[in-house]
Amino acid sequence: MFNHEGEESSARQRNWRLLAVDDDADQRQLVATAFGKSPTIDVVPVADGETALATASHDPPDVVLVDLSIPGMGGLGLLQKLKLVVPRVPIVVITPNADGRAAVEAIRLGAYQFLTKPVNPQELLVIVKRALERTELLIELESLDRKSVV
Repeated sequence: MFNHEGEESSARQRNWRLLAVDDDADQRQLVATAFGKSPTIDVVPVADGETALATASHDPPDVVLVDLSIPGMGGLGLLQKLKLVVPRVPIVVITPNADGRAAVEAIRLGAYQFLTKPVNPQELLVIVKRALERTELLIELESLDRKSVV
């Protein structure tokens, strides 16, 4: 879990997987650098939607970053497919411009959050950590539900 300052607490044992989908190698590097100092967040960078889907199917991530402008199926198409493959995983959508319609559509399709480029690394860290806290709470709730059934 994370403390109130957004730093990871020492009680955490789990490594989180962040799937970063962007056809721009510089953006993938920015994400890897932003999370490079985190011992509990492993960044898995991929350049296209097909690879992202295969990766998510084989080894589900805990959070996904998706650039809306990826070639092929596009970011919204990938978002829809990821929601079928890993429905509970928070997906943060990133776009190169402040297109309000795209933001509304992404949220309607199940995106956790929406950011515009250039992405502020500190803002990205906060959003991803909040998404992971949400995921951790859902995992704890499911565990409690299973215990109460037994």
